[in-house]
Amino acid sequence: VILQSYGSNIQYQSTDTILIENLLEKSNSYLAIDLDSAIYFAKQAQHQASIINNKLLEQKAKYSIGVCFHKKERFKDALDILLPLQVELIKKNSSPEFKSKMFQKIGECYRDLQQSMKALEYLFMVADILENESESKKNNNWLADIYTQIAICYGKSERHAETGTFIKKAMNIHEKYNDIAKLIQDYNNIGYTQFRLGKFKEAEKYLLEGLKLDEENGVLNESLSEMYLEL
Repeated sequence: VILQSYGSNIQYQSTDTILIENLLEKSNSYLAIDLDSAIYFAKQAQHQASIINNKLLEQKAKYSIGVCFHKKERFKDALDILLPLQVELIKKNSSPEFKSKMFQKIGECYRDLQQSMKALEYLFMVADILENESESKKNNNWLADIYTQIAICYGKSERHAETGTFIKKAMNIHEKYNDIAKLIQDYNNIGYTQFRLGKFKEAEKYLLEGLKLDEENGVLNESLSEMYLEL
């Protein structure tokens, strides 16, 4: 009887786990179309996870709620969810991928609250994790995105030399995978950054390099025209 009861409990928890994972999938599917529904399903998942004391799924549900709040531009509400959660993840020694997602989302909240230095603190945490992870296209592209976000934060703080450094780091990765669309973006960003530093020849060189990849690109042509008008 004891064994039967134990086995039933395991089956029950397994069924609940599937239910919670389905709720999280539903929440994710609504992210682009109905954020209120996404929050509803994530909160349902959090509630069910707390009932069966599944900490990992409860943390994933809390993270999903934070993501929803960020998308609704409720940045402080998102931080109220995510900041306590990061403490849990550090204590539990959670996976590097989950911690990276968490730190990135916190960094993005601070960035959108115009707190660039605080955003940089968290974005550098992500970069540090990814730089020490095993080499893969997925991780490298993620790292390039983080470098770009770091560059943007430095740009908002008028620290253009650092901006250029991190755009070049992202560019090196995009060149490795021949990501033309991202490279065009990089050339435009580095060209603008060099222009802000007063290095007009360097700015022109990067913008023209970008146009070699797509001579009809509107953003690059506009950046080049604006630069020539100000010379």
